[in-house]
Amino acid sequence: MLTRGRSAGGGGFVLGLLGVYGAVLALTGVLAALGFGGARAEAAGVHDSAGGRVVGPAPVIQTDGMGGGGSRTGPAPAVPTASVGRELPARPAVFVPTRVVLPDGTAAPVVPVGLHPDGALVIPDDVRTVGWWTGGSEAGEAYGSVVVAGHVDSAAQGIGVFAALRRLNPGQVVELRSGGHALRYRIASATQVPQAEISARAGIFSIDGEPRLVLITCGGPFDRERHRYQDNLVVVATPVG
Repeated sequence: MLTRGRSAGGGGFVLGLLGVYGAVLALTGVLAALGFGGARAEAAGVHDSAGGRVVGPAPVIQTDGMGGGGSRTGPAPAVPTASVGRELPARPAVFVPTRVVLPDGTAAPVVPVGLHPDGALVIPDDVRTVGWWTGGSEAGEAYGSVVVAGHVDSAAQGIGVFAALRRLNPGQVVELRSGGHALRYRIASATQVPQAEISARAGIFSIDGEPRLVLITCGGPFDRERHRYQDNLVVVATPVG
């Protein structure tokens, strides 16, 4: 069964540190209430138990109580202006793709698909429609494979939309869309994989690791006795930007 297991490692260690820190704060409050510390702590500084160094007291700003010119024991910290710093890039929206656009402008609707009882990926019967595997990642997620698969052709319907995958080259861009959302992927590789090995190939159906788009269709020789292709063509693309 596919799961999205993600450990939250280190939780016990962090909680342990918080417990120690809380105890130190509580002890400091008790000493202050009993009259210890105060001016002597400010004069002498505070010893850092981890490194053995002395941490000086923070600057104190004194005024005359009327908002007028008092004296300062240290320089006032500079106030950063709004222009200081940089803008963080906006994270892409996460969405279920409803349309795929190939580099030559060929487009096709995308519908959600699951698995057959034997574990094989369901492919839409219409060769002009492709399927997005619901067990994989959605477009824009920070990890895992967005898997989209379609037929290369059909004896009854003719050439399928994903026949165009055979003409794709590394560096070209494929786009997934849904409503007002769009995400572009740059093709990194195209590999022919025996159908018997497709599920075992590392990374194709992974729900962890780097984000990627995986486009799958039939490829290789056609087995006329079994009425199916022997291989799958697997195109892998990575998010642009």
